[in-house]
Amino acid sequence: MYDLAQRVAALDAQDGGDVGSDVNRFISVLAEVVSFGTEDVSEMPKWRPDDADQVLAGCRLLARLGSAVPEIVSGPLKRSAQYWISAEKPGHLPPNVPALDAEHFRPVAPQTSSTKPFTFGLHTSTGFMGTQGMWRAYLDLYEGSAVPPPVWHVWALTARQDAAVLEIRTATEWAAFIDRFPVEAGGLLYPDWQAVATQFDAVHVTIRAIAAAQGLCFYVPNGITAPAYWDVETTFWLRWCLETYELVEIAPFSSSP
Repeated sequence: MYDLAQRVAALDAQDGGDVGSDVNRFISVLAEVVSFGTEDVSEMPKWRPDDADQVLAGCRLLARLGSAVPEIVSGPLKRSAQYWISAEKPGHLPPNVPALDAEHFRPVAPQTSSTKPFTFGLHTSTGFMGTQGMWRAYLDLYEGSAVPPPVWHVWALTARQDAAVLEIRTATEWAAFIDRFPVEAGGLLYPDWQAVATQFDAVHVTIRAIAAAQGLCFYVPNGITAPAYWDVETTFWLRWCLETYELVEIAPFSSSP
């Protein structure tokens, strides 16, 4: 779903939902935006970031969530309500006990181009209204899709108040972020995460930015940005900045009978 008017229409297809149903609607619609499936830059959908933001400005679902849970829509990051969820490997693979501590944290390292790296750092979601955040909502929504089902370890985190967090709340801010810290690969611009880490401890990507930017390339002064697929509200920690962390749940996800 690369046409943003269609994306807004899909988000607003069900009016007046509660926060939980609106969050699930957001997850379902954005999950339909998958990789464009081409290596040809000329074929990828491209926008001017301010035009993308203008289309999303009229989204009623985002307006409702922005009033109810602004921490996931426009920020700022709620540092005392972060959650990290890790998974044990299936039984046929070597054992892996998920652990969260500074010793296991992988700092920024040289990497291949990526708008959302998974080889270093830490990804968290913000808990809201008693939930464990949007990533947990995503897992609940697609429960039973994995065979065999994983066992999820849910950790509650509090980030340090002095951590330098860059807020990304719009497509314009996402595009400007890449243009500020660019690295080129295959004719597209990606974030240079090593350069980002010289100035920030974390990057908080809100759902307003995700709704406007998911799967799209943007024209910026230095070139064209690579498409990003964040899916849900996420904070990407480039340094270990946790003040407290506690295992709060071990959740077996299993297929419904």
